[in-house]
Amino acid sequence: MRLRPSTRTLALSASAAALLGCAVAASPAAAAGTGPGTFAGTLGITVPKGANVDVRAIDRASGVVAGTARGSKTGAFSLSLPAGSYQVVGTVVKAAKGKSKGSVQTVSAGVTLAAGQRRKKVDVKTAKTAKAKKKTKKKAAKKAQREYAQELGQVTPGSVAVAIPDFSGGGSDPSVKGWNELMMIDAMHASEACPDSATGSDVVYVETDRRADIEQELAFQQSQYVDPSTRITRNFIVPDVTVVGTVTELPGGDRSLTVDIRDQNGQSLGSSTSTVHESSAFDDLESAATKLGQDLCTLGTTYEVDLDATGSGNLSTHTGTGTLHAQLIARRTGQGTWAGSGQLQWSVTGYGSLLPNAVALNPVAAVSPWHAALALQPDGQLLVSWGLDGSDLATLSLDVIPDPGDTYDPPPIPGLAFLSLIGAGPPQSTVPAGGGGFPISGGVLTNGKGFSSNGTVTVKRLGTAKGA
Repeated sequence: MRLRPSTRTLALSASAAALLGCAVAASPAAAAGTGPGTFAGTLGITVPKGANVDVRAIDRASGVVAGTARGSKTGAFSLSLPAGSYQVVGTVVKAAKGKSKGSVQTVSAGVTLAAGQRRKKVDVKTAKTAKAKKKTKKKAAKKAQREYAQELGQVTPGSVAVAIPDFSGGGSDPSVKGWNELMMIDAMHASEACPDSATGSDVVYVETDRRADIEQELAFQQSQYVDPSTRITRNFIVPDVTVVGTVTELPGGDRSLTVDIRDQNGQSLGSSTSTVHESSAFDDLESAATKLGQDLCTLGTTYEVDLDATGSGNLSTHTGTGTLHAQLIARRTGQGTWAGSGQLQWSVTGYGSLLPNAVALNPVAAVSPWHAALALQPDGQLLVSWGLDGSDLATLSLDVIPDPGDTYDPPPIPGLAFLSLIGAGPPQSTVPAGGGGFPISGGVLTNGKGFSSNGTVTVKRLGTAKGA
């Protein structure tokens, strides 16, 4: 049986810390202390017997769930958080049982912590009420308050941002509306153990249920009543995947829960269905959330790498031209690394003989394997390496026309190369984490004779997918 009144606190993952680090600037007061701060107290509401109490802190700038804690049966909690500005949300869920209907209660309040600051004995409900009154009074004094809405668009490769909105279905039981919040915390614990492997990825969770509260606070901070030096720059993180939950009633009070992980295009990346028994609802939800967290670990950002080139050959006996387009998908292979392989082949656009008594014919372009690897650099750029894994030569044959009167017509001379990426570079360069490209050129020439090519290597960030 799961112990609901646990006081364990979820530590901020390294990837979430990196995301917050680029979005939250510490206030001047933060310099006075070191280490994480503490926000502790009670929710200020009555917790029904047997209810589940969850508390989560949402970074106001990025929308990331920065820390969570289990509340006690009295609603007491303690959160350890880095310096920053947060929306703290407490959710109390009482599961339906027999003739007793379930319920969901939610309280929310804002908190700003300096490094090492300890704020204890806070009543979340009272803090919310007092703040709401204060804000209402100030807003009334300024009717033309502008709304602040700006997204900066940074990309953090190697991290998968997850949103878990309210589940649908569940009939008349209101407690179902709190299931997604309960499962988020358990999924976060499960995905903390994501392996650094070919399929493992860092996972951060983006808050969606309380987005309106955060937007309201950010809008207020742009008013004349807030010190500009303390304003937060909104930089919400866009979810890579959304967990869509559907609840179906079963006979006897039990319910079926299906969770479907969908990418930004709405395509399913995997789903699972479990039974939530009336007699063990919280334990069953924890099991479903643990599996969800583990499934999210198998996802990762993918990149498309395109190689486009034009080439020409100018040899002593023949010439030729061609174009090339090749594409591969690079998947995550480790912490901050991606790799993929594919095939490329020249498309011949022209060829001819330079000998007056010979004809060029039968161009053949070899199919060559090629590869690309991406590695995240300390400055946030991606180092892109590419290369051939075989011969990409395009060749032709020369058929010498015999002189009049000759009785012997020799066979065509095959295998005369006229196109290749040999010598093209650079073999590696950097691009922004969100994607970009760099030019390539080069060849093998002697006294103006040989091969040459020029083109681009382009990297495009794709959606989230399962690892290789």
